[in-house]
Amino acid sequence: MIRDWLKISEASFHAGKMVPMFHATSIEKYLQRIYFMKYLTEYYNRYEAISKYKHVCLNGDIERQMFGDEVNQVYEAALKQKWPSRKETFFYITQQEIDFINKINAPREFRLYILGILIYGKYTKQQIGVPSIGTRERGYAYYLTTHADDFNIGKQRATYMAKLMADRKVGHNIRFVSRNVDLKNSLLRVPKTIVSFQADWINWDADDGYAVMDIERDGIKLADMIQDWRVVCPNCSKEFLKSKKAKTSMCPACYEEYRRLYKNKKAKEHRNKENVDRNNKNTD
Repeated sequence: MIRDWLKISEASFHAGKMVPMFHATSIEKYLQRIYFMKYLTEYYNRYEAISKYKHVCLNGDIERQMFGDEVNQVYEAALKQKWPSRKETFFYITQQEIDFINKINAPREFRLYILGILIYGKYTKQQIGVPSIGTRERGYAYYLTTHADDFNIGKQRATYMAKLMADRKVGHNIRFVSRNVDLKNSLLRVPKTIVSFQADWINWDADDGYAVMDIERDGIKLADMIQDWRVVCPNCSKEFLKSKKAKTSMCPACYEEYRRLYKNKKAKEHRNKENVDRNNKNTD
């Protein structure tokens, strides 16, 4: 979701605490502090801004442990940060990327997950300069294209998808690499080692295609472009797109023929039964 950071910062200032954000990722939680500090620097000097930041942001032990040692870094980063405009916060998903995902030999659920990974990867690339994703964000990526509430299970969802990824042998095209990054430049939370998402089929700097301005709203729209699973009919051996709602593995033509023969068989059995009943009645 594209955040209105100015509005969120104003709300945090007036509330005297960091306002919760719906489905916030770890990166967004850190960016929230960057933009809140930027908001403070526009009204206060360095000492006052840092003092108010600590009062609002560093209330709990966990918060202090995660962000307490980085207040000066947050302040320096905030000075360089711009308030993002609507124009600056969108990116493109290309038709070639959609086609690649559709050709992956895997169930539609898995391909929707890969689409979500693509969207979130481009989002983080646009936001912080490097495509990255953590365990919880992998569950969130699944949510982006399905709106299934179980994205919160995080690690379990990521483990399930990772197994599918290994089974489908797409690791050479879709991979997650642990790498060290410069915290000051990337604006990432500690620890400094993150998981970077890499794929040679992705055009990270595409300037044309399907515009994404809200990753949750537009992610579910792009999901409609991911086709149903392509399978081989066991009856005629022809390849076809299997609907996610289909209860048979046969292609539509074979299934229609099967239904026709089944109806004829049932009709014949019914007629035979009627004839037997009539004969029995006449005998009586």
